[in-house]
Amino acid sequence: MLGEVAGADGPWELQLKGAGRTPYARMGGGRAVLRSSIREFLCSEAMAALGIPSTRALAVVGFDLPVPREATETAAVVMRMSPSFVCLGSFEHWVAAGDVEALRILTDYVIDRHFSAQRDAPHPVEALLRAVSRSTGELPAGWQTVGFMHGVMNTDNMSILGLTIDYGPFGPMEAFDGGHIYNHSDSAGRYRFSHQPQIPLEPAGAGRRPAARARRRPRTRSRRRR
Repeated sequence: MLGEVAGADGPWELQLKGAGRTPYARMGGGRAVLRSSIREFLCSEAMAALGIPSTRALAVVGFDLPVPREATETAAVVMRMSPSFVCLGSFEHWVAAGDVEALRILTDYVIDRHFSAQRDAPHPVEALLRAVSRSTGELPAGWQTVGFMHGVMNTDNMSILGLTIDYGPFGPMEAFDGGHIYNHSDSAGRYRFSHQPQIPLEPAGAGRRPAARARRRPRTRSRRRR
Protein backbone atom coordinates (compact mmCIF):
# COMPACT_ATOMS: atom_id res chain seq x y z
CA MET A 1 0.00 0.00 0.00
CA LEU A 2 1.44 3.35 -1.07
CA GLY A 3 -1.11 5.73 0.38
CA GLU A 4 -4.30 7.56 -0.50
CA VAL A 5 -5.27 10.35 -2.88
CA ALA A 6 -8.41 12.47 -3.08
CA GLY A 7 -10.74 11.89 -6.00
CA ALA A 8 -13.88 13.57 -7.28
CA ASP A 9 -16.03 10.80 -5.78
CA GLY A 10 -13.97 10.26 -2.62
CA PRO A 11 -10.57 8.91 -1.62
CA TRP A 12 -8.67 6.25 -3.57
CA GLU A 13 -6.13 3.91 -2.01
CA LEU A 14 -3.05 3.17 -4.14
CA GLN A 15 -1.46 -0.27 -4.09
CA LEU A 16 1.36 -1.95 -5.99
CA LYS A 17 1.07 -5.50 -7.29
CA GLY A 18 4.28 -7.26 -8.19
CA ALA A 19 6.66 -4.99 -6.24
CA GLY A 20 8.27 -7.85 -4.28
CA ARG A 21 7.80 -9.99 -1.23
CA THR A 22 5.65 -8.90 1.69
CA PRO A 23 4.98 -10.62 5.04
CA TYR A 24 1.96 -12.20 3.32
CA ALA A 25 3.71 -13.43 0.18
CA ARG A 26 3.86 -17.01 1.51
CA MET A 27 5.83 -19.20 -0.92
CA GLY A 28 5.85 -16.75 -3.85
CA GLY A 29 8.42 -14.17 -4.79
CA GLY A 30 5.96 -11.30 -4.81
CA ARG A 31 6.64 -10.55 -8.48
CA ALA A 32 4.21 -10.10 -11.37
CA VAL A 33 4.96 -10.55 -15.06
CA LEU A 34 4.32 -8.11 -17.88
CA ARG A 35 1.89 -10.40 -19.70
CA SER A 36 -0.51 -10.81 -16.78
CA SER A 37 -0.06 -7.19 -15.68
CA ILE A 38 -1.25 -5.90 -19.05
CA ARG A 39 -4.21 -8.30 -18.88
CA GLU A 40 -5.13 -6.96 -15.42
CA PHE A 41 -4.91 -3.37 -16.63
CA LEU A 42 -7.15 -4.01 -19.63
CA CYS A 43 -9.70 -6.22 -17.89
CA SER A 44 -10.16 -4.10 -14.77
CA GLU A 45 -10.84 -1.05 -16.94
CA ALA A 46 -13.16 -3.06 -19.18
CA MET A 47 -15.13 -4.35 -16.19
CA ALA A 48 -15.51 -0.81 -14.84
CA ALA A 49 -16.72 0.38 -18.25
CA LEU A 50 -19.27 -2.48 -18.32
CA GLY A 51 -20.65 -1.33 -14.97
CA ILE A 52 -19.32 -4.31 -12.99
CA PRO A 53 -17.74 -3.21 -9.68
CA SER A 54 -13.96 -3.45 -9.91
CA THR A 55 -10.70 -2.09 -8.64
CA ARG A 56 -9.02 0.14 -11.24
CA ALA A 57 -5.58 0.12 -12.82
CA LEU A 58 -3.66 3.39 -12.93
CA ALA A 59 -0.40 2.27 -14.58
CA VAL A 60 1.73 -0.69 -15.61
CA VAL A 61 5.52 -0.49 -15.53
CA GLY A 62 7.75 -3.22 -16.96
CA PHE A 63 11.40 -3.61 -16.04
CA ASP A 64 14.33 -5.81 -16.92
CA LEU A 65 14.07 -8.54 -14.31
CA PRO A 66 13.54 -12.22 -15.20
CA VAL A 67 10.67 -13.93 -13.40
CA PRO A 68 10.39 -17.73 -13.54
CA ARG A 69 6.97 -19.03 -14.54
CA GLU A 70 6.34 -21.93 -16.95
CA ALA A 71 8.98 -20.03 -18.92
CA THR A 72 11.11 -17.04 -17.91
CA GLU A 73 9.12 -13.82 -18.33
CA THR A 74 9.63 -10.08 -17.90
CA ALA A 75 8.72 -8.49 -14.56
CA ALA A 76 6.19 -5.70 -14.17
CA VAL A 77 4.37 -3.73 -11.48
CA VAL A 78 0.73 -2.67 -11.60
CA MET A 79 -0.49 0.32 -9.63
CA ARG A 80 -4.05 -0.44 -8.59
CA MET A 81 -6.68 1.93 -7.21
CA SER A 82 -9.65 1.20 -5.00
CA PRO A 83 -11.77 3.03 -2.42
CA SER A 84 -10.54 0.30 -0.08
CA PHE A 85 -8.37 -2.79 -0.29
CA VAL A 86 -9.84 -4.28 2.89
CA CYS A 87 -11.06 -7.75 2.03
CA LEU A 88 -12.92 -10.54 3.80
CA GLY A 89 -9.55 -12.12 4.49
CA SER A 90 -8.59 -9.05 6.54
CA PHE A 91 -11.26 -10.06 9.06
CA GLU A 92 -10.42 -13.75 8.74
CA HIS A 93 -6.80 -12.99 9.68
CA TRP A 94 -7.75 -11.58 13.09
CA VAL A 95 -10.32 -14.29 13.70
CA ALA A 96 -7.66 -16.94 13.10
CA ALA A 97 -5.28 -15.06 15.41
CA GLY A 98 -7.94 -14.91 18.12
CA ASP A 99 -7.43 -11.15 18.47
CA VAL A 100 -10.92 -9.86 19.25
CA GLU A 101 -9.74 -6.30 19.94
CA ALA A 102 -8.02 -6.01 16.54
CA LEU A 103 -11.15 -7.44 14.92
CA ARG A 104 -13.27 -4.81 16.67
CA ILE A 105 -10.93 -1.98 15.60
CA LEU A 106 -11.04 -3.16 11.97
CA THR A 107 -14.83 -3.46 12.08
CA ASP A 108 -15.21 0.05 13.50
CA TYR A 109 -12.86 1.44 10.85
CA VAL A 110 -14.73 -0.21 7.98
CA ILE A 111 -18.12 0.96 9.26
CA ASP A 112 -16.96 4.52 9.90
CA ARG A 113 -15.12 4.77 6.61
CA HIS A 114 -17.35 2.96 4.13
CA PHE A 115 -20.73 2.11 5.64
CA SER A 116 -22.19 5.27 7.12
CA ALA A 117 -25.77 4.03 6.68
CA GLN A 118 -25.00 0.92 8.73
CA ARG A 119 -23.24 2.99 11.39
CA ASP A 120 -26.59 4.45 12.49
CA ALA A 121 -28.40 1.10 12.55
CA PRO A 122 -29.49 -0.40 15.89
CA HIS A 123 -26.92 -3.17 15.42
CA PRO A 124 -24.16 -1.73 13.17
CA VAL A 125 -22.05 -4.91 12.94
CA GLU A 126 -25.00 -7.05 11.88
CA ALA A 127 -26.02 -4.36 9.39
CA LEU A 128 -22.47 -4.40 8.01
CA LEU A 129 -22.59 -8.16 7.60
CA ARG A 130 -25.87 -7.97 5.70
CA ALA A 131 -24.58 -5.22 3.38
CA VAL A 132 -21.31 -7.02 2.66
CA SER A 133 -23.09 -10.34 2.11
CA ARG A 134 -25.39 -8.72 -0.42
CA SER A 135 -22.68 -6.96 -2.46
CA THR A 136 -20.43 -10.03 -2.34
CA GLY A 137 -23.27 -12.23 -3.55
CA GLU A 138 -24.27 -9.84 -6.33
CA LEU A 139 -20.78 -9.61 -7.79
CA PRO A 140 -20.63 -13.10 -9.40
CA ALA A 141 -24.04 -12.41 -10.93
CA GLY A 142 -22.51 -9.42 -12.70
CA TRP A 143 -19.59 -11.54 -13.84
CA GLN A 144 -21.86 -14.15 -15.31
CA THR A 145 -23.77 -11.62 -17.41
CA VAL A 146 -20.57 -11.10 -19.42
CA GLY A 147 -19.11 -14.62 -19.12
CA PHE A 148 -16.26 -13.55 -16.83
CA MET A 149 -14.62 -16.23 -14.68
CA HIS A 150 -12.41 -15.52 -11.66
CA GLY A 151 -9.78 -18.19 -11.16
CA VAL A 152 -9.15 -17.87 -7.39
CA MET A 153 -12.07 -16.72 -5.25
CA ASN A 154 -10.43 -16.99 -1.85
CA THR A 155 -11.15 -14.49 0.93
CA ASP A 156 -8.06 -12.41 0.02
CA ASN A 157 -9.74 -11.79 -3.34
CA MET A 158 -13.16 -10.81 -1.97
CA SER A 159 -13.41 -7.09 -1.40
CA ILE A 160 -15.37 -5.77 1.57
CA LEU A 161 -16.99 -3.40 -0.95
CA GLY A 162 -18.03 -6.10 -3.41
CA LEU A 163 -15.40 -5.19 -6.02
CA THR A 164 -13.67 -7.47 -8.50
CA ILE A 165 -10.14 -7.64 -7.15
CA ASP A 166 -6.84 -9.34 -7.99
CA TYR A 167 -7.03 -10.38 -11.63
CA GLY A 168 -4.84 -13.47 -11.35
CA PRO A 169 -6.14 -16.45 -13.29
CA PHE A 170 -9.24 -15.15 -15.06
CA GLY A 171 -10.81 -15.08 -18.46
CA PRO A 172 -13.99 -14.90 -20.52
CA MET A 173 -15.97 -17.97 -21.46
CA GLU A 174 -16.24 -17.99 -25.25
CA ALA A 175 -19.13 -20.49 -25.42
CA PHE A 176 -21.36 -21.59 -22.56
CA ASP A 177 -20.06 -24.49 -20.51
CA GLY A 178 -21.17 -24.63 -16.87
CA GLY A 179 -18.21 -26.83 -16.01
CA HIS A 180 -15.61 -24.59 -17.58
CA ILE A 181 -12.55 -23.81 -15.38
CA TYR A 182 -10.12 -20.97 -15.95
CA ASN A 183 -7.39 -22.00 -13.54
CA HIS A 184 -5.15 -24.86 -14.62
CA SER A 185 -4.38 -25.71 -10.98
CA ASP A 186 -8.09 -26.07 -10.07
CA SER A 187 -8.25 -29.78 -10.80
CA ALA A 188 -11.30 -30.28 -8.54
CA GLY A 189 -13.32 -27.62 -10.38
CA ARG A 190 -14.01 -25.55 -7.29
CA TYR A 191 -14.12 -22.33 -9.32
CA ARG A 192 -15.99 -23.71 -12.33
CA PHE A 193 -18.44 -21.30 -13.95
CA SER A 194 -21.61 -22.89 -12.53
CA HIS A 195 -20.22 -22.91 -8.98
CA GLN A 196 -18.93 -19.34 -8.79
CA PRO A 197 -22.18 -17.88 -7.34
CA GLN A 198 -21.96 -20.38 -4.46
CA ILE A 199 -18.41 -19.52 -3.38
CA PRO A 200 -19.29 -16.23 -1.57
CA LEU A 201 -21.79 -18.09 0.63
CA GLU A 202 -18.93 -19.71 2.55
CA PRO A 203 -17.17 -16.58 3.90
CA ALA A 204 -20.52 -14.82 4.30
CA GLY A 205 -21.75 -17.62 6.54
CA ALA A 206 -18.47 -17.77 8.40
CA GLY A 207 -18.73 -14.02 8.95
CA ARG A 208 -21.47 -14.54 11.52
CA ARG A 209 -18.87 -15.76 14.02
CA PRO A 210 -16.52 -12.74 13.84
CA ALA A 211 -19.54 -10.45 13.74
CA ALA A 212 -20.71 -11.93 17.01
CA ARG A 213 -17.28 -11.39 18.53
CA ALA A 214 -17.06 -7.81 17.31
CA ARG A 215 -20.34 -6.80 18.97
CA ARG A 216 -19.72 -8.25 22.43
CA ARG A 217 -18.88 -4.83 23.81
CA PRO A 218 -20.43 -1.49 22.87
CA ARG A 219 -18.77 -0.20 19.73
CA THR A 220 -16.26 2.58 20.29
CA ARG A 221 -15.26 4.91 17.48
CA SER A 222 -11.64 4.41 16.48
CA ARG A 223 -9.42 7.37 15.77
CA ARG A 224 -8.34 7.80 12.19
CA ARG A 225 -4.71 8.45 11.49
CA ARG A 226 -4.08 11.48 9.35
